[in-house]
Amino acid sequence: MATKKTRHIGTVEEAGKFTPVGRSFVAVIGIDNYAHLPKLSNAVGDAVGLRDLFVNKFGFTMAGELFNVDATKEAIWSLVEDTLRKMIEPDDALILFFAGHGQTRVDVVGKNEKETGFLVPVEAHPDKWSELIGINSLLESVGTLAARHLLVIFDACKSGIALGNAMQKFRGVKEYEQDLAGRMSRKIMTSAQRDQLALDSGPVAGHSLFTGTLIEGLNWGKADWDGNGIVTGSELALFVQQQVGQYSKSEQTPDFGEFGLDDRGELVISLKDDSFDAVKARAFAALRRGDMKTFRTLAEQAAKAKPDSPEALYLGYRSAMHDNDYDRILQFVGRLKQIPLDKGTIPLSNDDLWELEIQLPYWQELLAIPDGNFVPTIEIRSGQKIAHQNPLQIGTVDERVGYRIHQGSLYSFRITNPSDKPLYIYLLRLDTDGRFRYDSLWDDDTLLVRGLLPGVSADSYPFATGAPGINELRFFASETMVPKLLSPPQVATRGLLTPFGATAGITRQTYLHVVMPKELTIS
Repeated sequence: MATKKTRHIGTVEEAGKFTPVGRSFVAVIGIDNYAHLPKLSNAVGDAVGLRDLFVNKFGFTMAGELFNVDATKEAIWSLVEDTLRKMIEPDDALILFFAGHGQTRVDVVGKNEKETGFLVPVEAHPDKWSELIGINSLLESVGTLAARHLLVIFDACKSGIALGNAMQKFRGVKEYEQDLAGRMSRKIMTSAQRDQLALDSGPVAGHSLFTGTLIEGLNWGKADWDGNGIVTGSELALFVQQQVGQYSKSEQTPDFGEFGLDDRGELVISLKDDSFDAVKARAFAALRRGDMKTFRTLAEQAAKAKPDSPEALYLGYRSAMHDNDYDRILQFVGRLKQIPLDKGTIPLSNDDLWELEIQLPYWQELLAIPDGNFVPTIEIRSGQKIAHQNPLQIGTVDERVGYRIHQGSLYSFRITNPSDKPLYIYLLRLDTDGRFRYDSLWDDDTLLVRGLLPGVSADSYPFATGAPGINELRFFASETMVPKLLSPPQVATRGLLTPFGATAGITRQTYLHVVMPKELTIS
C-alpha cells in the first residue's frame, strides 16, 4: 500500500472598494531535494504555482525565489535581510511563501516544556539546530519590513508549534472597521496545527493539499464567499481551513493568526477587474452563493471573452443545468470532453465529464419533469448531532424554493405522506461542482418496497454538509414503485445506459440547498 508523503516541521470601506496601497510583491521558497531529509514531490511545484498565480493573475511583482539547492540558510536570510529589506517600501504589500520540511524542538526546563519551530534549509542536518532557521526569529525579522501588509504562508506539518508565541490570536472579521486596507497587517497562515502532518499531495495535481486548495480558492474565486469582488487574507484562511479539514484523506487543520506589529489591517486581493480570470472567478463565486442573476451575467461575459475556453464552457454547462436545458447541457459536456483538462482548470475532471456524458441521456426524461403537483410534505431538519435536529426555515433562493445551512451541520428530511395512497420517494442531487448522484433516502427497506404509507411520516438518513456552495436536491414521488430509481445503474459498468423511459405519474420538487461556510477556527 502506498504511504502518504508528508512535510515535516512542525480597507475594505464598503463592498467592492478598498484603500489603495503601493506595490504588491511575492517571494517564494520551495525545496523538494533535501540533502539529509526525505525528498518531497510538490514543494517546488507549490512555490511555482503560487508565484504564477499572484504574478500572472493578480499583477504582483516577483521579489525573489529560491528552489532546491539555492534555498540554503544563508540564501533565505539574505532574501529577507538584503533583498526584501531594500526593496519593500512603507505602502507595499508582500506575500512570503515557504514549502518544505522543518523540525520542532522540545526543551524541558524543570517541570516546563518549551516547543520551538524551525524551517529546514536544503543543506541542513535535521538534528543540528544551528543549521536550521528559527521561525520566531524569521517572523521577528519579516515583521519589521517596511511593508504595510505582510502575509506569511508556511506549507509544512506541525506548524502550529512552529509559531510558538510569535502568533497571536486572530480577532475575527466582525471587529474590523472600514479602513482595513489602510491599517498595518502582519498575518500568517500555516498548513497544519501542532501535532498534525501536512499531506504533500492532494486532489489538485502537482500540489500539496494545502497549497492546491489555496490556489483553487483564488483562481476560481471560491474564497470570496460574500461576493464583494475582493478576497482578504482572513477570507482566504477561512476557505482553506474548511476545505482542507473536510478532505477525506486529511488529518490536518490549517491555522491562521497575527504576529508582530499587526494593527488589524488586511491584505486585500481584488477580483473586480474585467480580465477573463477575474470575471470567471466572480461568476463561480456568485454561483456558490446562489446568486444566479449575477452568475448568468458574468458567465455570458466570460463566454464572449473566451468562448472556447474550458472555464467558459464549464460556466455555460452550469447555467444550462440550472435552466434544465438538456440540449445545451450535452453540448457543453461534449465540447469539454474534447479538451485535455489539467486538474484544477475547472472543478470537473475528465472522468467526471465521461460519467456525465453517460448519465445525462439516461436521466434526461426524469430530470425534465417540471416542479409541481408534488404531494408529500418535506421538512428539512438540521443540527450538530443526529438526536438534536431542528426544522430549517424554507424560503427562496434565486426566486426558487430553497434554504441555507451552515457547513459542518448534519441534516435530514422528515417526509410526510398526506394522501390516501402509498408514495415512493426518491432523491437525485446536483452537487456544488456540477456532478450528479443518486442518494438513497431510507435505511428502512420497507419504505423502498412498500412506499411511505398514507398519513405516515418518516425520517431520512442523516446527511453531512459538504463544501460551501449551492446544491440542487430533486425529489421525485410516484404512487407506484419506480424500479429504475430503486436500483439505478452504475456508471462503473461502462457502456452507454439505455434511457430512463416513461415518467408518467412521477412528480418533482426541487430545493436549492446552499451550504454556508462555518466560522473560522483559531488557535
